[in-house]
Amino acid sequence: MNWLNLFILGVIASGGFIASTYETIASRKMLPIGKYFSKNGALTIIGGFITMGAIVTSVFVNPWWSIILVFIFAWVVNQLLIMSFKSLAQFVSPILVILGIITLLIYNL
Repeated sequence: MNWLNLFILGVIASGGFIASTYETIASRKMLPIGKYFSKNGALTIIGGFITMGAIVTSVFVNPWWSIILVFIFAWVVNQLLIMSFKSLAQFVSPILVILGIITLLIYNL
């Protein structure tokens, strides 16, 4: 099992999690919601696809049970980033996804 790939996939999945869950969490916590995150169903769907893509990719590069680790890691990082960065988490999400994908390309899964 490659722990680096597992970590990178977890980072990508957490960026997708933020994109798909920020609006819901922000409305409950009374945080400001940017124009790309407010009532934008496309961003939620894209975030979900990014998350699921990272989780499914984990099956092909690590043992089957690694999807559980990636999912849990991504969910915990999602919660921590939104609670820590509050409204800035909107900007962290695409950065995590882009850096993660670039890192995956560099390390050639």
